[in-house]
Amino acid sequence: MARPDRRATHALLPGDIAFLANGAVSLDRLAMAAEAARRDGAPASYHLLKSGAISEAAYYRAAAEACGLVFLDGPALPLDPERALLFALAEEGAATLVYLPAEVLGGRAVIAPALDRIAAVMSHVQAFPDVALRAALTTPGVLGRTRTALREAVRRRVRHDPTLLLRLATMPADEAARLVAEARREGLDPLVLAVRRGLVDEAVLATKMARLHGLPVHGLPVQGADNRSLAALRRPGREGAVPVRLDGVVAEAILPTMAGLARLDARAASPVPEARSAVAATRAVLETAWRRDHALPDLENALARLIGLDHRLSAASVFASPLKALSLLLAFALAGLVAASVLPLLTIANGAIAGLLLLLAAIRIAVLQGLDRMADPVVPRLADRDLPSYAVLVPLYREASSIEGLLRALGGLDYPAEKLTIALIVEADDLETRTVLAARPLRPPFDIIVVPAAEPRTKPKALAFALPYAEGEIVTIYDAEDRPEPDQLRRVAERFAATPSDLGCIQARLAIDHPGDTW
Repeated sequence: MARPDRRATHALLPGDIAFLANGAVSLDRLAMAAEAARRDGAPASYHLLKSGAISEAAYYRAAAEACGLVFLDGPALPLDPERALLFALAEEGAATLVYLPAEVLGGRAVIAPALDRIAAVMSHVQAFPDVALRAALTTPGVLGRTRTALREAVRRRVRHDPTLLLRLATMPADEAARLVAEARREGLDPLVLAVRRGLVDEAVLATKMARLHGLPVHGLPVQGADNRSLAALRRPGREGAVPVRLDGVVAEAILPTMAGLARLDARAASPVPEARSAVAATRAVLETAWRRDHALPDLENALARLIGLDHRLSAASVFASPLKALSLLLAFALAGLVAASVLPLLTIANGAIAGLLLLLAAIRIAVLQGLDRMADPVVPRLADRDLPSYAVLVPLYREASSIEGLLRALGGLDYPAEKLTIALIVEADDLETRTVLAARPLRPPFDIIVVPAAEPRTKPKALAFALPYAEGEIVTIYDAEDRPEPDQLRRVAERFAATPSDLGCIQARLAIDHPGDTW
């Protein structure tokens, strides 16, 4: 039997293994890999490595020698520090090119092409020989070990200096350093502070943290695991993890906070593997999921809360005393008037309405004259660190046309963003207003709270539903047409701080910007 022609067999080999026909691998093994590649479409080199005919390092070394490239092997590569961070945070398999420091091989680019790209890389180097002076070849395994070592080094740095993580989330280095220094002086979490001030996007921060620790990043849908979840979200500086359900399985959602980083360190240091898997998630995503799952129970609680506190204060208690007695008295009086005569009734009604209007007009005139004479008391100005937290509640219903001016006014409020929550409260079936809000990229301190569609459709119901979600030692309510002065919140907080503790409410001056809609 005649022996097969080696030159003919070599000519039929795919480019990703043809360079091994010089004796590195037997011709029979190469032919078998080529045949397997023709059957399933995978690279022939994949079948060759899978069969154990050659190791990954030997394969890439042979490829480098065949095209005149320097081959680099070892536990990990030294990298250019300015570009190392980007490589450390790249998705697995996404980055196949890194750069050495200038003092190592002149700062060459190191490539680790996938098996299906080997032939194209070799052809390019052979067509442009000067590439061999600027590039080197390594294995995907070496790149993987390099990434792992870099991530561990970055994790160690971030534990002590979160400036690096903020920089990775696209915050300028000098700005990040100033914010971290401020947070340390005030005893605050710098990551939470940066998110609350809108300096970094929380989702980007969570993604960078997840990449460093090899975690998946989760958005919706998640379900709250227990009633502690919302309480934990209310303490983002102290709670780093929240229990959630993912596809019916309890997991641990790690928040992009310093406490979250500490929790990840504790998981990594634990000698016993954690029973719960970990995912990275943002506070905004978890809060949205909680509200979605608990909207109806929260609404029922809101409707029943006032009755539970004091039924006499609730309009639901229509026949509560003394309201009951007054209602009955008015009913009997009205019945008597109707029975007496229709004309006298109309005369009395007109007189009552006219008297009421005159009384209101007199009150308004007196108030306006009093305001002109009234001088604001001088109160000490508070430093930002001494200001209390503030919740601004803005109930909206069919107010799409007012949104632009409202957001402009609220966005101009002079108050520390980390101490401010602006809750825009919308009804679930008010699609027009919700659509206008969704089209605007709102960041903290803005928060959209959706009230489930249910009766009664009143402003008090919307406010009662939203109040538990609002975080603030002081709460204020604005309507859609309100345009508060920029310093209004600060002045109110300073007035509260300068007055006795029994002061419970401050009424600001009201300027109507739509006089045509009111009398």
